[in-house]
Amino acid sequence: MAAPVQDVASQGQNRRSARSGAPSVSTRIGRQTVTNSRGGEDADDDDQPVLLMQVRKIKSQPAESVHGRIDAPHAPPNVSFVSHGFTAIGDKVKELNDTLGELQSLGIQHVTSLPELVLVGDQSAGKSSLMSGFSDIYLPRSEGACTRCPVHIRLSGSHGGGPWVCRVSLQQDYDYRPPQQATRAHQVTRANPFGPWFEKRRDIKDFANLTDPSKIEDTLRWAQIATLNPNTDHSLYKPGTGEIWRRHHSLDNDDNNGIRNEAAFSPNTVALDISAPGLADLSFYDLPGVFTSAKQDEDQYLVKVVRNLTEKYISHKQAIILWAVPMNVDPETSATFSIIREAKAQPRTIGVMTKADLLPPNAGAQWVAMLRGEQHKVGHGYFMTARPIVAEGLLSDGIVQHSHRDPSRPADELERQGAFEEAFFNKQQPGLANQEWPNIFREFDDRCGVNRLVAFMSQQLGHEFAKCLPEIKDKVSSKLLDVNYELALLPDLPENPELEIRRSLGEFAANVRTLTDGSQFMPALNGVVLQFQSNIDSLKPKYKVKAQVLPSVHAGGRTASTAIDLIVDNDDISSVNGGSPAPGFAASGPPSVALSESRRRVHSTFLDGQMDTFGPNTPSKRPRGLGSNDSVKQEEASESGGSPAFGPGSRRVLFRLPESNQSRPARTLQAVRDIINAKTKPGIANIVTEDIYHFLCTEAVRPWSGPLKHLLDTVYHLLDSKLHELLANALCNLQKRLIYKHASSILKKFLVDRLSEVRTSLSQFYQLETRKFYTLDKESLQRYEEDEGRILARHRHHYRMMAYLGPQRGNERPVPRNWEEMGDEERSREKSAMNQELAKLGPDEFKRELDVCAKVRGYYRSASARFVDTCTMHIVSGLLPDIVDQLSRWYLDMELGVFHQTTPQTFVNLMEEDEATAQKRASLKDDRNRFQQTMESIKRLEASSQYSQEQVQTDAI
Repeated sequence: MAAPVQDVASQGQNRRSARSGAPSVSTRIGRQTVTNSRGGEDADDDDQPVLLMQVRKIKSQPAESVHGRIDAPHAPPNVSFVSHGFTAIGDKVKELNDTLGELQSLGIQHVTSLPELVLVGDQSAGKSSLMSGFSDIYLPRSEGACTRCPVHIRLSGSHGGGPWVCRVSLQQDYDYRPPQQATRAHQVTRANPFGPWFEKRRDIKDFANLTDPSKIEDTLRWAQIATLNPNTDHSLYKPGTGEIWRRHHSLDNDDNNGIRNEAAFSPNTVALDISAPGLADLSFYDLPGVFTSAKQDEDQYLVKVVRNLTEKYISHKQAIILWAVPMNVDPETSATFSIIREAKAQPRTIGVMTKADLLPPNAGAQWVAMLRGEQHKVGHGYFMTARPIVAEGLLSDGIVQHSHRDPSRPADELERQGAFEEAFFNKQQPGLANQEWPNIFREFDDRCGVNRLVAFMSQQLGHEFAKCLPEIKDKVSSKLLDVNYELALLPDLPENPELEIRRSLGEFAANVRTLTDGSQFMPALNGVVLQFQSNIDSLKPKYKVKAQVLPSVHAGGRTASTAIDLIVDNDDISSVNGGSPAPGFAASGPPSVALSESRRRVHSTFLDGQMDTFGPNTPSKRPRGLGSNDSVKQEEASESGGSPAFGPGSRRVLFRLPESNQSRPARTLQAVRDIINAKTKPGIANIVTEDIYHFLCTEAVRPWSGPLKHLLDTVYHLLDSKLHELLANALCNLQKRLIYKHASSILKKFLVDRLSEVRTSLSQFYQLETRKFYTLDKESLQRYEEDEGRILARHRHHYRMMAYLGPQRGNERPVPRNWEEMGDEERSREKSAMNQELAKLGPDEFKRELDVCAKVRGYYRSASARFVDTCTMHIVSGLLPDIVDQLSRWYLDMELGVFHQTTPQTFVNLMEEDEATAQKRASLKDDRNRFQQTMESIKRLEASSQYSQEQVQTDAI
């Protein structure tokens, strides 16, 4: 066991040898009864029980009394505001506790658990007097405010001889919702352990900053009243300035100064952060007393609420529990100890037997058994205290005289309590029941008095801290690395904001100038242009030129001769949308001279000049009995100069157009004939009028709106991505600043506006193309018509011969080769063969329709070349140079307002961060500062020659 602590009430060694180990007094006095109308320590606790704790209002001390005690000229160097064992423990333990206090004040509990002291006990167990003895401050004793919420008292030693200061704050972790607002709020459940109080994010409100210790009692009383009225502005209760305080502070009663509170209890905490020279860094929680019955039936739920609150604090694994149990009641009735047992917290519990001066006669046996560890065993044993309320003048000056105080002033209440405790445990003063301290407790003299308890408590805190110090160091060190890494991603404001902004914007402008130099962007843009050209080419009108031998039909009792007609399947599967059968045709339909009623109905769409509205072809729509070599796709691949040949039956989808702009399915020659006939005026036979060409040609170019939209959208996304990439690279260190957000927004608006201008121009050009077929380039038009006429004629002749030869011989006939790949001799042979075969086939009844199709396809090629060139020129030669020219000429600088007439504040404003990033940086910096101070404190402790972790952990207590 550690040696007895030398404190302000200690005597010389010669006197201690003649008496017990309890604190001594200077003079043996006769038996004297200290009278008090209410009785001993927290004597008012013995009155009728109240909601939480009933205490007696005591006489306030003079304002200068505590100051006098601090500044007493004859006080020993180690005597401070907390004048007990906190500053009189061994050097090793003191250094550990000082470091622990620094870490507690830094607030790193969210990173690692720190040892803490939690004072718990049943109602009327004398906890308030005990806590007053620990901290040497007056806690409120008037009924209605005392101990109706947790009180956190943090003591810390100020450096450099700073003044005594106390910050009082309200730590609000819960919102109050009375039963009328939430009908089930009063019900206490596992999910809601505090009845009408619901957990929220912590909100800390400053209540008062004190420099006069005598004002703590009144300030703390009003702080607790404010806590019990959470829906009222807390500043109204502030002593000296609050309006509610002004109206009620002069009333002298025991019911919150006449105030009717919203709540009878609060789990929110009133925190006192006290700093003074010589104070050890320690932290205490004083919890409301556990009770079993409330005054009013409607408040019975508070029994569970207070119990749940006690369980919460006891469950903290690093908490050292101080269990207050009064010696004037049976310990078997303690509800608090049952909570400690349920939490298995006995090993970290210190028992405190309070009100020893009220011990009934012949009742010491069970308490001795507890002190010996035979009953209600706790890990750190028991201490005994006797701290009654002692009125002024009821103790002789000789008892109080030896305490280290200014003899010119009278003793205050706490000094009288300490003097009474000394005299009582040394049998120099009877208890309040006129009983001397029994001899059966003699063997536990070293466990008597608050001084001994505080010394042991401080030593135990130091040992507990020493055990968990390596873990604390590892966790804080790891967290410091994480914080530094996150802060590295959020660089601070540059020393010269203007230089950084101008340099970054200049780098962006320079990078934009290289946009057209090649590298990655121009090949990507060229790919978009070529894709657009391919999409337009794929929309060229397609026609079905296949023929087959139809079976004989009976007409008027005679067998009709075999006729040549068109096959009504989709021959051109290289089209964008696949195609579908021509309107009104079936795989085995009748000759064109005998249209069915269904064909007539569908062909009515052509009579009105409407577009075909057929969906994409699927394999199930293809007519049976046709080989894969029947595809017209080979015609397109070999003769049109378009995309390369694909395998039989394959499909190539270059771009899926919007539904309203899909490519027209391939038409049969019969469908073309129906359109011509529908638009031919009566009496003008075999003449194709201008109206027919106008309809077919403008119809052919109408689907261009789909590829045009796709072109502009793709160009926009390409430019947007590239320009923002350049912006991000140039402003890489400023991406969390407002300048990057503003510059990005300006750049996007600029690009949208430029694309909108181009979109408007090209939309107008598209309208011109679809309004009327027109061209002055007759030479190109003629060349294209000849090419398309040759393509159609060769393939038409090929399929007519296949039908003429029949399935077996016709399928052996080779498909015409690409005309451009054939030599003159091969072309001559093909022409000669075709002329000979035409003699067998006879004239083609669809010669007129083939000529119309050739002219339409020829015009399409001429118009599409013009359209593609115009659209891509607007982008490559118009949009892109315009963007480069404007952005490289300080466009962003002007829009951001930093081009001219600037002030230093202009650049500082652009360097501001968004609120979330700023808050995150501030939080990270605060964490870093606290973690760095934590590591510095630990390093100072480790470097101390008086600190040895191994020794501290193995020292006996």
